Amino acid sequence: MNAPILENQTALYSERQIVDLIRRYEPFHATLDDGSFSVAISRYVPMVCTAIHDGNRVREMYKDALLVTDEERLFEEDPHTGEIARNFAISLIVHDSRYTGDLNRTPEACIYDEAWGKKYGGGH
Repeated sequence: MNAPILENQTALYSERQIVDLIRRYEPFHATLDDGSFSVAISRYVPMVCTAIHDGNRVREMYKDALLVTDEERLFEEDPHTGEIARNFAISLIVHDSRYTGDLNRTPEACIYDEAWGKKYGGGH
């Protein structure tokens, strides 16, 4: 494992710029320009560590649709998992709340109005 990559080393990049860096096998630490996720590659290895429920950001366009409190959201999100992921050579850390799109579900099921026995509006 490598030393942790600090947040202040992150630059904003477009999706195209990130893909270009990967195609050139360049090490980098970037946040997608819309703020939805960060990816860091200190060296190219055959493993990616992901923290897909680390984030709790809710974009303005979804805030009125959510029926749960911040505390209720936090119960189902996995904050601080990004701190673990940052220690690996390749990491991807999602900053958006799983309540606006659950990345470990199929595209058809990732936005929902009820889960874990609660109605919460979803990201529609």
